[in-house]
Amino acid sequence: MKKKIKQSLLVAHLYYEENMGQAAIAKKLNLSRPTISRLLRSARDSGLVKIQIF
Repeated sequence: MKKKIKQSLLVAHLYYEENMGQAAIAKKLNLSRPTISRLLRSARDSGLVKIQIF
């Protein structure tokens, strides 16, 4: 699996499942907050994350 996909999955898990904020994820993974935002967008755009509102 590509590094970006693995990172996107990890970031999405921390953000959506663990309810961590982007700044906290950035600090935990030693990445910038804008990078976290891009990884979350990538996860949504690629279909790794699907958001449904009921």
